[in-house]
Amino acid sequence: MITSAAVTPAASVPSPSPSYNGAGTPMNTFSPMSAAGSSISTHQMPLPSISMLDSQASNFTLLDMELLHHYTTSTSMTLTSSPSIATLWRVNVPQLSYSHEFLMRSLMAIAALHIAYYKPEKRDLYVARAAFHHQKALADAIPMMSDVNDENCTPLYVFTSLTVVYSIGSPRKPLDLLIVGDNDVSDWVSLLRGVRALTDHAPDLIYGGSLRPMFDVGGRRDQLRNDQITRPNEDLINLAKFLSESTTDPLDLEAYIHSIDELQKSFVVLANRDRHDFEPTDMFIWPYRIHDHYFVLLRHRTAGALTIFAYFAVLLKYLDSHWWMKGWSEYLIAQIWGSLDHEHRLWIRGPIEEIGWIP
Repeated sequence: MITSAAVTPAASVPSPSPSYNGAGTPMNTFSPMSAAGSSISTHQMPLPSISMLDSQASNFTLLDMELLHHYTTSTSMTLTSSPSIATLWRVNVPQLSYSHEFLMRSLMAIAALHIAYYKPEKRDLYVARAAFHHQKALADAIPMMSDVNDENCTPLYVFTSLTVVYSIGSPRKPLDLLIVGDNDVSDWVSLLRGVRALTDHAPDLIYGGSLRPMFDVGGRRDQLRNDQITRPNEDLINLAKFLSESTTDPLDLEAYIHSIDELQKSFVVLANRDRHDFEPTDMFIWPYRIHDHYFVLLRHRTAGALTIFAYFAVLLKYLDSHWWMKGWSEYLIAQIWGSLDHEHRLWIRGPIEEIGWIP
C-alpha cells in the first residue's frame, strides 16, 4: 500500500505548437506525416477545427506540464524506498492517468507540493496549484467511489494512495492531529479505510494488474508484522497494563488494547529496520487496522488515546527522510504533551526521548 486559487491558463498564441486533448495526449498541429515521412494531404486526414480542440481540451497550463514532468523525474521517487515500486509510480501510474484525468490531476497536485517544499520563495504559487488540482480530482473521484466498476477501480485505488500523500504533505493546520479532525476522522483516513471496497469489487483485476508488484511488496511488509522472534516493546506492554487498571469503560478499554496490539506489530517492523527499510506502508497499516471507536476517543482527546498516539508519532520519526512526512513526529508530540495531565505525561517520556523533542 498508497486530500486555492487556480493559475490563469497560458494565453494561446498563433504558432504551430502542439495542443492537448482531454486525456493529455499531444495532437500535432504541424503538417501531418505518414509513417514513411511523406506529407499526407488534408483530404485524407482532415485537421480538427479549433472549436473542436477547445471543446476537448482540459484547462492544463504550461505550469501543469512542468508539474507532470517533475512528478515523473523526481516526485515519484520519493513515495517509496523500494526501487521497483518507485519505477511503478514513475512509469505505470502516469500511463494509467492518461485515461483518467482525476488521477493525472492527483499526480500534478503531489508534484506541486513537492516543489513548494523545496522552493519556499514560490511556495504560495505551487501550494495554490496543488489545491486546485486536488479539489478538481476529488470532485471527479468521490462520486465514483459509490459506483465502482472494472474500469475505475484501479485508478481509484491509486488516487486513494495519492490522496494520503497529499493530505500529509499539505501545509499543517493548527492543532491538526493528522488522523482525526474536529468532527470525524481525517478525509485521507476515511479513504484509506474505505479502500477495501475497491479491492473487494474486482480483486483479480487489481491484484493481478499493473499494480500487482505494489501488492506483492505490501504483502511481504504485512508478514513482517507477525515476526514472533522480536521481543515486544516493553513500554507498550506497561502502558496496556496501566490503561487496563485505569479505564472503566469496557468499550474504551477494548479500543485502547487493540490499538496497542497493532502498534506492537508496527514496532516489530521498526525494530528490524537494520534488515530492511521502514516504509510508509508500515505506518499506514496502523490507522487502517484499528477500531473506529479509537478514532472517537482520539478526536475527544482522551488521555488514554493521546498517550497511545504518542507511540504512533515515533513511527513517523523514522519516515522523516520522506519530504511529505518530515516534521510530523515533533508536531504531534508537542500537541500531545500540551493536552496531557502530569500523570499521563510520564507515560510518553519514552516517545519524547526517541523523537528527540524537548518539552
